[in-house]
Amino acid sequence: METCLIEETEKEEWRIVPGFDLYEASSFGRIRNTKTYKILKPAMKKYPIVALSVSGRMKTKRLHMLIALTYLGKRPPETETHHKDLNPQNFYLSNIEYLDHHEHRRRHVRHERDTINPYAKLNETQVKQILDLYNKGYTKTSLAIQFKVSARNIYKICYGYTWKYLKVAQALPGIAEVREPGSKKGVVCLTKGE
Repeated sequence: METCLIEETEKEEWRIVPGFDLYEASSFGRIRNTKTYKILKPAMKKYPIVALSVSGRMKTKRLHMLIALTYLGKRPPETETHHKDLNPQNFYLSNIEYLDHHEHRRRHVRHERDTINPYAKLNETQVKQILDLYNKGYTKTSLAIQFKVSARNIYKICYGYTWKYLKVAQALPGIAEVREPGSKKGVVCLTKGE
């Protein structure tokens, strides 16, 4: 059997957290008490937090913000703390940076667009078809029936509440929803109104 040795390429560095002299932050995204050297266990939320004692009072702080404060300095105005890989559970210093609000939002929107939601009822191609058909005069109700989703879902797509990064449909005047004689109840035939 072959044994592989993994060489440590990065060494963990510890620095005092500014404003919290009893604690050190590591470049690997850990916080420890400077007296006991006990590493604090973060509360696992979307953005994990740690409880720090300051003058006998407990303060909770987001872990990634403490790492950024310690190694990148005080956050400049109009900027946000950003995880480069968009994983809020990755607190390594190499994964944290400051970005202005617009760039931060742009990266998150791009990530949301490129991420497949396993619970989505529609895919991007279908949503583009819905927007195209709506712009050609199809009604929201008829599109809901065609794509087997609720009219509310179609409404949210057409008015930009969901799938925001795709072009929002524009309502066309004079489009009517008419049922043909003899059509089944609930089935809508699409015609343009006069």
